[in-house]
Amino acid sequence: MGKKTKQAFEVSLKKLQTDYIDLYLIHWPATNYLYSWGVMEELYNEGKIRAIGVANFEQNHLENVMKQGTIIPTVNQIQTNPFFQQNELHEYLVKHNIQHVAWGPFGHGNKQLFTHPVLTEIAEMNGKTTAQIMLRWSIQRDIAVIPKSINPVRLKNNMDIFDFSLSDEEMKRISTLERNKRGFNNPNNKLFLWVTRLIR
Repeated sequence: MGKKTKQAFEVSLKKLQTDYIDLYLIHWPATNYLYSWGVMEELYNEGKIRAIGVANFEQNHLENVMKQGTIIPTVNQIQTNPFFQQNELHEYLVKHNIQHVAWGPFGHGNKQLFTHPVLTEIAEMNGKTTAQIMLRWSIQRDIAVIPKSINPVRLKNNMDIFDFSLSDEEMKRISTLERNKRGFNNPNNKLFLWVTRLIR
């Protein structure tokens, strides 16, 4: 497993045409993720990686990493949007100084999010789009965001979120949208994790 992790890292270096990587993540807590973390710590200590982190890790996975390893993950990249707010895990990440990074901040283009009356009303009041409101909501929770788009106009709009702030009342209104429903696989689904390991 260690050899496989190092081989994957070397492939990444070649593709990026560099001799080090700023941030390297374990994508899913699949079987042997603790062993992979150990190898990543070695690469970090060798100066080949500037920071190491994880993605799609739940609290139990993070506790295992911190119990066995010597380095606390720099980031945890997890599915987060107004319908799936990850409040409990967010508090845990803040407590341990692990940066919460949101992937799928638009709920994978969920039309119910983009047309939700609470979000559209807040957007109109601020002269912004619902997408910009969702991104600003994450930023104000100290959550980094990874919005996905290939549309030049949307890419520009996604950056145009630093000239306004949501009020406490607006933040509270968005907090009521929580449905606690995932839009993708559960990181504790052992069958999914097993299959993920096979296709790596």
